[in-house]
Amino acid sequence: VARLQDPAPRILQNKIAETITAFSLIAGYGHDAVLRHYMRIVPLGHQIHGFAYASRRYFRKPVEDLSWAEAALLAALPQSPSRTDLFRPSGLHRAKERARLILQLLWNAGDIDDAERAISLAHLDGMPAPIRETRPIYALHFIHRLIDQPGFFQNSYSKPVRSSLDLDLQATVAVNTRETLRRLSVFGAANIAAIVLNADTGEILAYVGSDSYFDANSAGSINYAHTPRSSGSILKPFLFAYGLDEGEFTSGSIVADIPLNWMDPEGEYVVRDFDGLYLGPMLYGNALANSRNITAVRVLDHLGPDRVFDLFRQFGFHDGRHKWSYYGFGLVLGGLYVTLEDLVRAYGYLAADGDDFTLNWIVDHGDDPGIPLTSIEDDRGVLPLGLLSEDSIRLVTGYLSDPTRRLPSFPRLSALEFRFPVAIKTGTSQGFRDAWTVGFSGRYVIGAWTGHPDNNPMNHVAGSIVAELVHELFTILQPEEREGFEYVPFPPPRDSVAVQVSTLSGNLAHADTPSTQVEYFVQGTEPTEYSNIYQRYAVDRRTGKPATPQTPQREIVTQLFPILPAEYAAWAAENGMIPPGPAAAQPETVRLAIRYPPQGSRFILDPTIPPAFQTIGLQVEVEPRVSEVVWLMDGQEIDRTKFPYTTRWPLEVGEHRLQARFSRAFISSTEVTFTVVQ
Repeated sequence: VARLQDPAPRILQNKIAETITAFSLIAGYGHDAVLRHYMRIVPLGHQIHGFAYASRRYFRKPVEDLSWAEAALLAALPQSPSRTDLFRPSGLHRAKERARLILQLLWNAGDIDDAERAISLAHLDGMPAPIRETRPIYALHFIHRLIDQPGFFQNSYSKPVRSSLDLDLQATVAVNTRETLRRLSVFGAANIAAIVLNADTGEILAYVGSDSYFDANSAGSINYAHTPRSSGSILKPFLFAYGLDEGEFTSGSIVADIPLNWMDPEGEYVVRDFDGLYLGPMLYGNALANSRNITAVRVLDHLGPDRVFDLFRQFGFHDGRHKWSYYGFGLVLGGLYVTLEDLVRAYGYLAADGDDFTLNWIVDHGDDPGIPLTSIEDDRGVLPLGLLSEDSIRLVTGYLSDPTRRLPSFPRLSALEFRFPVAIKTGTSQGFRDAWTVGFSGRYVIGAWTGHPDNNPMNHVAGSIVAELVHELFTILQPEEREGFEYVPFPPPRDSVAVQVSTLSGNLAHADTPSTQVEYFVQGTEPTEYSNIYQRYAVDRRTGKPATPQTPQREIVTQLFPILPAEYAAWAAENGMIPPGPAAAQPETVRLAIRYPPQGSRFILDPTIPPAFQTIGLQVEVEPRVSEVVWLMDGQEIDRTKFPYTTRWPLEVGEHRLQARFSRAFISSTEVTFTVVQ
């Protein structure tokens, strides 16, 4: 025992130290305790130590259930484990010969009778070689996470621990993740992780924490499924579901995807989308499906970041150590660092329509349950009923599972589109450092991540690229649905109504509404007014300009033009949506407000750029539409502009006052002050 518990080279001084230790052990604990300790640590071949563990490995049963023959065979191993290797025919033969001697000694000592001796010898003679178990190296991260779960070591292991892992599926996922990483490695991806859950039970069916546990070059021993990384856009569904839940938004709400910037104490805050484009007015669900950053920040600002931050805490996306201001409006754009485990657990909650949900690492197996499910709790706990309502979850699920909603940001027939219902969302962190995809069907939740251990940027590896892996796994798991059989669509909210609305206003569509979409509404939230976005104009078809009294009647045609709110003026002009003239009915309110630059902004001249090229764009929100707007800088007129009333002004050092006014009415905007410095 002294040598086994502290191995050292076989030299004289070490043997003397072991002798002293041995006498001390006997004096301190007694022979019986030392013998018991020996039985716990004795090597029995193939890195197996202790009779209890050897009983599991060689006979798949606890040591108290061993027969006399099996116990004698184990007792034969310590003298020379390499010569009595039970997995080799010669070793098994030598072990059985020694076991017969042990049985004879037991009979001589009266520990077994004649019948027990005869039965044991017959058992020993017919005993086959044990099955050599192989432990898949691609499941090591799962094993580590399983034993880390609260309560794991407080249980009795008199029966096997039945993990939730499906080893065949685990092997399939490991192969697919490796192939995906091989394709993406040329673009800077260095490691990958993936998790597959049973959507009904939360059982973890496959868990790949890295490409290879033993790959030191890519830090493979790190479990990337349990490592916090920048979330990108992957949390947006929970934000949008919360907006529905709070009654602040409906499926008919319009969110503006136009330039967004404002001032805060740390400077100007500017939000941009991944493609650098602006899509104008967007239906609520389309804004989510297109994963527009600007619309997400507008929703966050409307709901209140502190309220959303508290919801994210309840989902386990952060621990509350920082206030929301620590993350700012980047809260839904990658500011929060989350794990793949966090995400599949949260999306599993969506797949369960908001019912209680947690990750299950072990399972019950009928008459041989092993450890009860209730004895091990996931270290993140249970997501309880009530965080989000079933109605809002079902609406968001519909948004995320409709490929037509993703246009124009994501093309049709991509990896995000399936032949059966799958709600799927991607996320890409700043600089393409992290790429996420998480999706769920009626049966499974699948999540994947790829990135670099050193947090290095990848070469445009976005979440939509990782979606190819998730797509492959779904089609492998659901072959019947892939062929069009057993197709079960996601259900809409209970007692909901389907309404055809205008995509530009969210109000009821009518015969003059060219762009429409069917939306589901919880009863009582559906729109009641018809859309008035599109209005008819008399146009001279020869010129395309408004008809005048001098225009011949035969040359007059009636055309529909969208009349968008004043905030969309610049966007509408850039997209060719300029109406030919004033609307027939003007709004009752008058608005004139400068949109850019923001109040209190500060601009710094770049000495490397010629002054003539250092300008800023001036934007104003005007309602109703007028013939022109006059721009005043420091009280002096600098320009007169027609719709959409934008202009550019060359920067000059100093403090400046900017104002806009109508050219034919005494109506002016509030002055905006800003500073230009060198």
